[in-house]
Amino acid sequence: SSEGNKYGKIMSWLKNSEFRRGLIIFNTASEAVEFYRKHLNDLKEFSENTLLLHSRFTEKDREKKIEEIGKMQKEKDFLIVSTQVIEAGVDISSNLMITDISPANSLIQRFGRFLRFEGEKEGRIHIWYEEGQINSDYKVYDGELTTKTLKWIKSNPKLNVHIPEGEKGFYRLVNSVYGAEHFEFDSKVIEGFERIFLNLETAPKNALNLLFKMGGSFVREGLQIPVSFMKKDEIAALGISEFSRSFVVPIAFEIFLNMIPSVTGAVNEEMQFIERERIGFLRYPKPEILPEILLEFMFRHKVIAFLLDASYSAEFGLVMR
Repeated sequence: SSEGNKYGKIMSWLKNSEFRRGLIIFNTASEAVEFYRKHLNDLKEFSENTLLLHSRFTEKDREKKIEEIGKMQKEKDFLIVSTQVIEAGVDISSNLMITDISPANSLIQRFGRFLRFEGEKEGRIHIWYEEGQINSDYKVYDGELTTKTLKWIKSNPKLNVHIPEGEKGFYRLVNSVYGAEHFEFDSKVIEGFERIFLNLETAPKNALNLLFKMGGSFVREGLQIPVSFMKKDEIAALGISEFSRSFVVPIAFEIFLNMIPSVTGAVNEEMQFIERERIGFLRYPKPEILPEILLEFMFRHKVIAFLLDASYSAEFGLVMR
């Protein structure tokens, strides 16, 4: 479906709903921002308590938004447009949830933000997807797991999103989507950890090498790159703590690759500017810029953020040019 049809359908669900504590969840920040921008006036007609939350906000603004969400919980109506960042660490309960399809584990986390508190018994969930878009991937998710989840939900529309066991419980959804192969661990990775701790003299170097091999994170599936929307002449007056909290935003490695033409330089731990010309990997063809190459540059030069030619607002977050 076209973007207009997709967003139009979501708006029709909103306008026709008797439930007024709304949560709309997209799979990408770009979709969430686009929808929020295009329909902000209509969203505010649904509720004046309207807010956008995704991963591309500074730490300071993200904390403010989570505080605002806490206050919204006390209101009779609200509307939050978000991404998977809502799945954990945000204490909110909706009675109207409109969400893009995602694999079962992610979807169940989202359901945890629906009729969350005692005494809340009535509500509605709309799950949508884009036909023809689920291939090997579906947006940021695995296509096969997403397809299995969608197929099961279509066959079991009376799923109880809060009860794990029984005929309508969500354990059946999980068991139908995930097999033993999804829970296997790599023994070589475990052995790598063991070698790090058994050889303390070389532990820092070994840990760094393993970090590179795993794409920069032992616990997260996607590597996040710190970027800033500040200009070269604006950073000199800032301390590292203020800069990191108020002017740095994490973006996915894949998004960063697409933003390489907009990189103006980098900032190190001493708040010194590194010219674009000194960032050698920026000259590589995109397919050759591997996570370990980028991470090695960051560690060697103590980079805390790359500067981008981008705009930022506390309402919309980082906006790519």
